[in-house]
Amino acid sequence: MIVQLTLSPEAKRKIQRDGKLAAKAAGVLADGMEAAAAVGAERIAEMMQMGELGVRPRSTDLAHSVTGWMVNRDTPEGAMGVLGDSPAARYARILEQGGDIYPVRARLLAIPISDEARKHTSPRDMGNLTLIPRRGKPPLLVEILGARGSRRAQWRLHWVLVPHVRIEPRRWLTKGARRAAGDMAAAYQDVTDRYARAW
Repeated sequence: MIVQLTLSPEAKRKIQRDGKLAAKAAGVLADGMEAAAAVGAERIAEMMQMGELGVRPRSTDLAHSVTGWMVNRDTPEGAMGVLGDSPAARYARILEQGGDIYPVRARLLAIPISDEARKHTSPRDMGNLTLIPRRGKPPLLVEILGARGSRRAQWRLHWVLVPHVRIEPRRWLTKGARRAAGDMAAAYQDVTDRYARAW
């Protein structure tokens, strides 16, 4: 006795359709990873601008340099951070990992102390500063205020000059990635859900 099985035209069409969808699976997983990396980078940039990652948002350059990208679509593997060719890359690395900063074009580094000084990138951008050397202590850059009556002239401290600075690791990128994990998972899930609904 022989039993012969045949597929209906509907079953054949379903198999063909499912085969096409299965062939797209690797691309969908890569698309999900790419979406997760992009959303993670956006969230980290937002947290940085809000001052939530232990880094004072003195400049928006670092937050605007955070991006997500695909390392390998075949794996799939994505990444978030600041690209090495970005002007903010060295600043991003030192804030994440910590390290020593030494002056490049001058003998001393200028550390802003006052709110007014923090608005400037260098003491050269501020006018009317006077250097006050101190024996055994770092020199100061101050603004001399006028004397009043019998009172001697006063001064307002703006900068301290030091030979180098040690930056402790802030782990801003690590903290940001942990906090953005839920949003990244949701972005990945959204891509795969759209693919699954097509089955």
